[in-house]
Amino acid sequence: MAKKELSVKDQIVMDEMLQGYSVAEASRRTGFPLMTCYRAASKPQFKEELKRRQAIITDKAQIDAEYVLRQSAKLHQRCMQELKPSIEDHPSLGPDGEIEVDEDGNKVYIREVTFSFDSTGAARALDLLAKNKLVKAYDNTQIHEVNVDFVDVLEAARKRVEREK
Repeated sequence: MAKKELSVKDQIVMDEMLQGYSVAEASRRTGFPLMTCYRAASKPQFKEELKRRQAIITDKAQIDAEYVLRQSAKLHQRCMQELKPSIEDHPSLGPDGEIEVDEDGNKVYIREVTFSFDSTGAARALDLLAKNKLVKAYDNTQIHEVNVDFVDVLEAARKRVEREK
């Protein structure tokens, strides 16, 4: 049996999905009815072609889950390594507000050392690491996973029924 070709609409929906959009978002962006997009995305040849094209894009970009994981780990380490001391020397002031001097007449300095790091960047990188599919730190999300696309279909159907009333 010959493999069926994808229609023009199917290809347009696929192009949107290759940009990272869900079926529901592809429907909104293309103006096609939601069910049309779902039917297109549910076709075996559509799924096969989508996987094939995604693999090509991944190979060209050389970005996959492991790459994201490595880069997130590097980012986190960089943010945490910014824990460098900031050293400043200030003249020591005596009780009278005058700069103190030692026995030889040299100014006395106080060395102030402060430490800082990019806590926001470190937290975001750590969150990316935890959300990575390979790390599975938030494993409970698999238990509570909801098919958002199906929820979008139900929501669209509910809105159509309300409009018809």
